[in-house]
Amino acid sequence: MAKAQVTRTRAQTAREFDALRALWRLFTSVRWALILLAFLALTGLLGVLLPHLFGGGGRPPDTNFRREMCRLGAEAGSPDAAQKEEKDGSP
Repeated sequence: MAKAQVTRTRAQTAREFDALRALWRLFTSVRWALILLAFLALTGLLGVLLPHLFGGGGRPPDTNFRREMCRLGAEAGSPDAAQKEEKDGSP
């Protein structure tokens, strides 16, 4: 008789499974939040360190930006470009 009761309760539990309740319990769990935070911190750290370890050397990223801005300023006839032209003596 005890075996029949165990089977019945398992069947009832299987029918009463609620996916929304399971998700709610998962997302309100402090343990899950800590695991998720640790995972995000680790992936963020790897995302910063791996490019520097494997080929991130060389010029700083703003070097190209400064060179491009100087080129664009010279093309637009900015005051800085005019001062540079006066120093060089070229029109």
